[in-house]
Amino acid sequence: MKIEIGKQYKIYNKNKKSVVECEYFKNNEHPGLVEVQVCWRTGEYIVTPQDDDEVEELSRFLPEDNEDTFEVTSFVEWELDSTFDGCSEDLYYHGTHLSEEDQEAFTEKYWDYDEGGFQYLEENGWYPTDMEIFIYNGILIEEFKGWEA
Repeated sequence: MKIEIGKQYKIYNKNKKSVVECEYFKNNEHPGLVEVQVCWRTGEYIVTPQDDDEVEELSRFLPEDNEDTFEVTSFVEWELDSTFDGCSEDLYYHGTHLSEEDQEAFTEKYWDYDEGGFQYLEENGWYPTDMEIFIYNGILIEEFKGWEA
C-alpha cells in the first residue's frame, strides 16, 4: 500500500487496551487543567493525510512490526469511527495548585456524580480545551472505502 495525500485510511490498534484518549478541561476560576484519560479496548479512526509530512508519518507504520506510538490527533483531518469498551478512566491534575487532599475530594465528586463525571465538570465551570488520542504498541492501516449505508 502506498500512502497518498487526500486519500482516507482506517487506523486501528494492533493490540487490545492500547487506545488512550486524553481530554483537557479548564476552568476560568482555577489555574491549570484537569485531564480525563480514557483507555479503550479498541478504537478505529479515519485519517486523511494533508501534506507530505503527514504521508511520511503514516507511512512509518506500514511495516506491521513498527510498535511506535501513533498520535491520531497530530493529523489535521481525522475522524472517530468507533471506540469500544472503555476499560479505565483516570483524572490527572496539571498546574491546578490543588493539594493532594483537594484532588482526592474532586476525584471522588467526579466519580460519585449521578449524571456522570463529564457532566460534573461541565456543571462546575470546567470546559474542554484540547484532546489528544494515542495508539500505543503499533497500528494497523487499511484504505478506507467509505461509510457503509
